Amino acid sequence: EGIVLSTAWYAGGPAADLAHLWTDDFGDAIDRHAYHGGGDYLRGGIMTEGSVNNTSALVEPGTGMLSSSKYQIHDKPMLFSEWKTSPPAWYKMESVPMYAFYGMGLYGWDASLNFSLGTSANYEGGWPSWSFWQLQTPHQLGQYPAVARAIFDGHLTEGEPAIHMHYSETDMYSGVDSKVSFDPWLGAVGPQVNSFDEGTTEMVDLADYTDGNVIRSNTDELFWHNQGWFTIETEKTQGIVGTPSHSPIVLPDVEVELETAQISLIFTTLDNSPLSSSSNILITAMGKDKQTGSIYNMDGSQLTSIGGPPLLLEPVQAVIHLGGDPIVGVNILNEYGKVIGVVDDVNGNSFGIDGRWQTCWYQVLREGWDEEDTGEPDSAEPSTDEPSTDEPANEQKDDNDITVIEDGCNCSTTPDNNNWLFGIGVVALVAIRRRKVM
Repeated sequence: EGIVLSTAWYAGGPAADLAHLWTDDFGDAIDRHAYHGGGDYLRGGIMTEGSVNNTSALVEPGTGMLSSSKYQIHDKPMLFSEWKTSPPAWYKMESVPMYAFYGMGLYGWDASLNFSLGTSANYEGGWPSWSFWQLQTPHQLGQYPAVARAIFDGHLTEGEPAIHMHYSETDMYSGVDSKVSFDPWLGAVGPQVNSFDEGTTEMVDLADYTDGNVIRSNTDELFWHNQGWFTIETEKTQGIVGTPSHSPIVLPDVEVELETAQISLIFTTLDNSPLSSSSNILITAMGKDKQTGSIYNMDGSQLTSIGGPPLLLEPVQAVIHLGGDPIVGVNILNEYGKVIGVVDDVNGNSFGIDGRWQTCWYQVLREGWDEEDTGEPDSAEPSTDEPSTDEPANEQKDDNDITVIEDGCNCSTTPDNNNWLFGIGVVALVAIRRRKVM
């Protein structure tokens, strides 16, 4: 049975929003598009030197990937048939966790379809084809194994509406886009939903969810710091996304001493056990990226040279202290989930990650882990080469204060058909969880 939609496109400005949404409500689900980042481009979305839309979406709810959250209809499926935060913006690494944890988690969105994959489901090197539409980069595809596992396994709880707007037919054609004014930070508490039933608009008191600079979700699982970062604090997935204002950062089962300013650092259990006892944990660690030879101005708002492959990734530099049961090892993974080495300076439940390992993915093991669940191919043996504990010779600082690995992220540009990471389909993160169409 198919789902009948109206369209994600619309005409007119904000004053036409209610009329559009009322029309969309006649379908089986609400569809929207969300784009952020990018910059100057040529026909076909080909990036070029010039201005960059380099503003973090974490400065306030309702921007970036959450810009269309205000179009959610109460008790009706919500999906995005196009979305992406595009290069050459610095803040791309925040968009996938925002969409997954706030959108599909707290807000209860039902499906995710990216635009676009291009010609192949593999990392093609650099910013593929210099197109800001394509998603074959670590910031996009590379975070799907973590967030897809969290969504598919139900690590997050859908929240109750923070604001429920009720409209009448008179409101729809009044030329006014909102019935009442409200603080956009309510979007950090829970979803904004709409109904065309002539009822009375309801909203929670933001003060009840605010502690200093932190606004917690009404599920007590997400904590948005208004300086531009948030933490995920569920039993089975925890993490830090954005530009943290201090270090160390203490999560329920992890403490992180950070050196890298702008990150997406996610800890996800792969056996669906609590993080404190899981025998198989995926760590996904993303810093900024840039192409070799790319040159920005100081604030990243101008790109004076676009550069080219390979793509360079700033390594997340941190000391990680895991709570809970003792760990027995930390593997270094490539982009396909293959074990390519081991972190050799584990001290109890503490270890460091940095540019030595030339990766964004790590696997933490405890006693009882099941090798069959790791995605490791039968024909491949883990590397026995001991990584150097010295500072990497190929790590360098460029003029824009981004620590990079000269050889890129060590990501292959050819597909590996034997081992897509943990068996998760990352061509598109699609999770239609509400099978009943309203």
